[in-house]
Formats: sequence, C-alpha cells, structure tokens
Amino acid sequence: MAEATKMAKMSNHVPHKIVQRVCIWFGLKCGDPPATTFRKMEIAFGKNVYSYRTVYRWYKDFQAGRMKLGDLFRGERRTARTSVKVNVCKDR
Repeated sequence: MAEATKMAKMSNHVPHKIVQRVCIWFGLKCGDPPATTFRKMEIAFGKNVYSYRTVYRWYKDFQAGRMKLGDLFRGERRTARTSVKVNVCKDR
C-alpha cells in the first residue's frame, strides 16, 4: 500500500489523463488485452478511471502507431446553430 501512496504523490505533478494513457500504453506493450488493463486501472484509479470504451480507443490508437499522449488539436469548434435556424424557430 505504501508503494501506491508514493505513486499517487508522484502523479500529482502530471495531469491525471496522461497518467492513465501511460498505463494503457504500458498494458499494450506488456501484451495485456484492453479488458485486463481496464480492470487494473479500475483498481488503481477507482471512480476516476477512464471508461472501457476510452481505454479501448487509446489501445487502437497506440497499436496504429500513435506515440503522443496529449490531446490532439481540434481546431476551432463549430456551433450547430446558425442564425437562419434561430430565426426560423423564433418565427414559429
């Protein structure tokens, strides 16, 4: 248990999502399937763990050759509403 506490203190400097992505990459490199890695992460992170779907998606990204742990730049987000749609709704 002391080792887990030490690791938790070390991870305070690194964003939580990066720590989880390292765990996923490590599981992949060890040959563990996504489900095994997810179960181990549930033990380590408790309620703050990624969803299984997110773990699986990162597995696929790492298998495809992705090496960066950070988020991809998404650019400027577009809004689903336009002024035309808003005006049509107001007229009703």
